[in-house]
Amino acid sequence: MSAKALQTDMAVETPAVQFPFPTRFVWCLKILLFKAATIIFALFRRRHNPTPVSTKPTLVKRYLCRPMLNNRIFFPPQYQPGNKPIPLYLDIHGGGFAVGSPRMDDEFCTSWARRTGMLVVSLDYRKAPRHPFPTATYDIAALINAVLGDEALPIDKVRVAIGGFSAGGNLALSVSQLQGIKDRITAAVVYYPVVDFGVPPQTRS
Repeated sequence: MSAKALQTDMAVETPAVQFPFPTRFVWCLKILLFKAATIIFALFRRRHNPTPVSTKPTLVKRYLCRPMLNNRIFFPPQYQPGNKPIPLYLDIHGGGFAVGSPRMDDEFCTSWARRTGMLVVSLDYRKAPRHPFPTATYDIAALINAVLGDEALPIDKVRVAIGGFSAGGNLALSVSQLQGIKDRITAAVVYYPVVDFGVPPQTRS
């Protein structure tokens, strides 16, 4: 499905709220500062607590539909080239739609591949505030189509699951509703997804 078709499919009646420029500017500045702090922390942690070799992906791959995004692929240890196709789990990392990377989920993805025997692909997406909603959903949708069309991967295309943490759970659920995607996903496994932006947290019971 083309990017234009995806955008047409996502064009639903949703209320557009335009906050005053000063408010948007302050929020944007706060997000950028938070992103910078997160990057510095991640670099510090990676230097002083490097990722174990045992949790690193089998390979990292980019697709032409989103050549700026790295996607991390984890084969189950029991898989041998030439074996029959295996089920696929698509992982989407969290981070408030603004920070993080697929690297955050390396340990989880490695464990999932080992325990289930599934091929795991951890997808990336562009982040806010530079790339606001629904950019991330379009990115994930395009990458799902690219992964499922990748003949180099031994995917059983009738057994495809998707999931994610927090914002990743939101994206997993939203992209699963798109035409051209929903018929290709057979299960969703999401962890504490963000699904309700309609009620302010302080007013919830």
